[in-house]
Amino acid sequence: ASEDVVLAQVLSVARLMKSLTAAGAWGPLLSGSGSSLFTLARTENEARAVAAVIAACDAGVRVMRTRERGVTVARGA
Repeated sequence: ASEDVVLAQVLSVARLMKSLTAAGAWGPLLSGSGSSLFTLARTENEARAVAAVIAACDAGVRVMRTRERGVTVARGA
């Protein structure tokens, strides 16, 4: 996968990925060509705690809220 290539070649991104995981991030992933990482959090407090750890790694970090889209999951018969 392209993520494996980026993480093998760009050590700073690989370190941030490990830091996210160690901070309790929920499934961190690369975005686009690997210039940024993102993760999901269950609560705003959890997101802010992870963000504080990453900010201490001298990385730019933003906490964003997803928009509710009213998605319905249909159950099979």
